[in-house]
Amino acid sequence: MKLTKKEIESANCLYSDLSNLISEVDTIQKQEGYTVTDELLLSYFSDFMESANVNTDVTIKVLENFGDTGRDLARNLKVKWGY
Repeated sequence: MKLTKKEIESANCLYSDLSNLISEVDTIQKQEGYTVTDELLLSYFSDFMESANVNTDVTIKVLENFGDTGRDLARNLKVKWGY
């Protein structure tokens, strides 16, 4: 799974954007009193990236930066796509 420089840049941008989204959702949750788990957000992200036909290697790279939950989702994609 060797990424090009452009793919690494894309992965870094996606990681940053997704981190910001999770942070914003956490803040809103605390204010509004409801719960959306990081696992749910990461799962939606993974499904969205797959539906958008984004390079699976990029999606895996991004997910692997989100702790155990992200690594588990990345591993599921690897199994699904025969890595």
